[in-house]
Amino acid sequence: MKQILIKYQHYCIILLVLIVANYVTLPLWERMEVFQQDISMQQRQLLKSENLVDKGEDLDKQLNVVREENAKVTQYMFNYKDESEFKIYVQQKVEKIITNSQCEIELLAWKNEKKLTKETSMWELETRIEGAPVCVVKVTRAIESSKPLIRIGDFNFRARRITGAVRDKVSIVLQLFVFNTSTEASK
Repeated sequence: MKQILIKYQHYCIILLVLIVANYVTLPLWERMEVFQQDISMQQRQLLKSENLVDKGEDLDKQLNVVREENAKVTQYMFNYKDESEFKIYVQQKVEKIITNSQCEIELLAWKNEKKLTKETSMWELETRIEGAPVCVVKVTRAIESSKPLIRIGDFNFRARRITGAVRDKVSIVLQLFVFNTSTEASK
């Protein structure tokens, strides 16, 4: 039996080397490759982080510019969280503009809402007014110059005739757009 072992000794050594390679060396090699991939991914993340840190001042400047622009824009928007308060305030503002211009209100109706962003929405309001041609001009000028912004989207007017007399009557339909933001900015 000893002679058989000596005769096949080199086969046993090769078999032992293959077993060690299969159960020790290959798992270690695969683990090393996984570690190398992790290291390269962490290096890429580190480079990205360093780039962001390097660009930090630029990003802060851009953020400040955006905040300044946002502050400029919010003065042109209504700022109500509650929809009913918003509608009442806008309706009172439009009615005041119309009555101060010596026109009569025939209709003031809310049409629909369109979400522009998560906090900002655009509302459509239809008004029908009647009065002298001068009052129509006063109403449109007052609406266009109001703050917060009330935008005239479309208009349609009709009259039997306009002779320039004080008694002339004009009926006008205005499609108005108002913007509401529900953030905690000041009114």
